Amino acid sequence: MKYYEYNIGSDKIEFFNSYFGKETILVNGKKTSAKFSITGAEHKFKINSTEFEIITEYKLFDDHKFNLYLKKDGELIDLKYIELNKRYRLITIGIGVFIVFWMVKLYNSI
Repeated sequence: MKYYEYNIGSDKIEFFNSYFGKETILVNGKKTSAKFSITGAEHKFKINSTEFEIITEYKLFDDHKFNLYLKKDGELIDLKYIELNKRYRLITIGIGVFIVFWMVKLYNSI
Protein backbone atom coordinates (compact mmCIF):
# COMPACT_ATOMS: atom_id res chain seq x y z
CA MET A 1 0.00 0.00 0.00
CA LYS A 2 1.35 3.40 -0.94
CA TYR A 3 1.69 5.59 2.12
CA TYR A 4 3.49 8.67 0.91
CA GLU A 5 4.99 10.35 -2.12
CA TYR A 6 7.65 13.04 -2.25
CA ASN A 7 8.24 15.23 -5.29
CA ILE A 8 11.72 16.73 -5.28
CA GLY A 9 12.33 18.73 -8.40
CA SER A 10 11.50 16.43 -11.28
CA ASP A 11 12.08 13.27 -9.18
CA LYS A 12 9.35 11.27 -7.48
CA ILE A 13 10.09 9.21 -4.34
CA GLU A 14 7.36 6.78 -3.25
CA PHE A 15 7.10 4.89 0.03
CA PHE A 16 5.12 1.62 0.17
CA ASN A 17 4.49 -0.66 3.14
CA SER A 18 2.76 -4.05 3.04
CA TYR A 19 0.62 -5.62 5.75
CA PHE A 20 3.47 -8.00 6.51
CA GLY A 21 6.10 -5.30 7.08
CA LYS A 22 7.83 -5.08 3.71
CA GLU A 23 8.86 -1.48 3.10
CA THR A 24 9.68 -0.47 -0.47
CA ILE A 25 11.11 2.77 -1.85
CA LEU A 26 10.63 3.65 -5.52
CA VAL A 27 12.47 6.51 -7.19
CA ASN A 28 10.96 7.53 -10.52
CA GLY A 29 9.21 4.15 -10.67
CA LYS A 30 12.33 2.04 -10.00
CA LYS A 31 12.80 0.08 -6.78
CA THR A 32 15.80 1.45 -4.90
CA SER A 33 15.31 -0.19 -1.51
CA ALA A 34 13.21 -2.93 0.08
CA LYS A 35 13.41 -4.14 3.67
CA PHE A 36 11.27 -6.03 6.15
CA SER A 37 10.51 -4.16 9.32
CA ILE A 38 8.34 -4.31 12.42
CA THR A 39 9.52 -1.20 14.26
CA GLY A 40 11.25 0.71 11.46
CA ALA A 41 14.08 0.69 8.96
CA GLU A 42 16.60 2.90 7.18
CA HIS A 43 16.58 3.15 3.39
CA LYS A 44 19.58 4.85 1.76
CA PHE A 45 19.70 5.72 -1.92
CA LYS A 46 21.09 8.28 -4.36
CA ILE A 47 19.42 10.51 -6.88
CA ASN A 48 22.10 11.74 -9.26
CA SER A 49 24.94 12.44 -6.80
CA THR A 50 22.73 13.46 -3.86
CA GLU A 51 22.44 11.09 -0.88
CA PHE A 52 18.91 10.51 0.43
CA GLU A 53 17.69 8.50 3.38
CA ILE A 54 14.19 7.55 4.44
CA ILE A 55 13.87 6.38 8.02
CA THR A 56 10.69 4.77 9.27
CA GLU A 57 9.86 4.44 12.94
CA TYR A 58 6.90 2.59 14.47
CA LYS A 59 6.34 2.17 18.18
CA LEU A 60 4.37 -0.97 18.92
CA PHE A 61 1.23 -0.47 21.03
CA ASP A 62 1.54 3.32 20.88
CA ASP A 63 -0.68 5.67 18.86
CA HIS A 64 -1.04 3.59 15.66
CA LYS A 65 1.06 6.04 13.68
CA PHE A 66 4.50 5.77 12.21
CA ASN A 67 7.07 8.45 11.59
CA LEU A 68 8.57 8.91 8.15
CA TYR A 69 11.78 10.97 8.03
CA LEU A 70 13.34 12.15 4.76
CA LYS A 71 16.96 13.25 4.88
CA LYS A 72 18.99 14.83 2.09
CA ASP A 73 22.78 14.74 2.49
CA GLY A 74 22.30 13.94 6.20
CA GLU A 75 19.94 16.85 6.93
CA LEU A 76 16.28 16.32 7.81
CA ILE A 77 14.13 17.93 5.14
CA ASP A 78 10.73 16.41 5.93
CA LEU A 79 8.93 14.54 8.71
CA LYS A 80 5.50 12.96 8.36
CA TYR A 81 3.30 11.28 10.96
CA ILE A 82 1.21 8.72 9.10
CA GLU A 83 -1.73 6.96 10.71
CA LEU A 84 -2.04 3.26 9.96
CA ASN A 85 -5.36 2.14 8.57
CA LYS A 86 -7.70 -0.02 10.66
CA ARG A 87 -7.17 -3.14 8.54
CA TYR A 88 -3.42 -3.02 9.24
CA ARG A 89 -4.07 -2.70 12.97
CA LEU A 90 -6.52 -5.62 12.94
CA ILE A 91 -4.05 -7.83 11.08
CA THR A 92 -1.30 -6.91 13.57
CA ILE A 93 -3.58 -7.75 16.51
CA GLY A 94 -4.61 -11.02 14.84
CA ILE A 95 -1.00 -12.06 14.30
CA GLY A 96 -0.20 -11.22 17.93
CA VAL A 97 -3.13 -13.30 19.21
CA PHE A 98 -2.10 -16.19 16.95
CA ILE A 99 1.49 -16.12 18.27
CA VAL A 100 0.36 -15.95 21.91
CA PHE A 101 -2.08 -18.84 21.33
CA TRP A 102 0.65 -21.08 19.92
CA MET A 103 3.14 -20.10 22.63
CA VAL A 104 0.61 -21.04 25.35
CA LYS A 105 -0.16 -24.30 23.53
CA LEU A 106 3.56 -25.09 23.26
CA TYR A 107 4.15 -24.24 26.92
CA ASN A 108 1.28 -26.49 28.03
CA SER A 109 2.63 -29.42 26.01
CA ILE A 110 6.01 -29.33 27.78
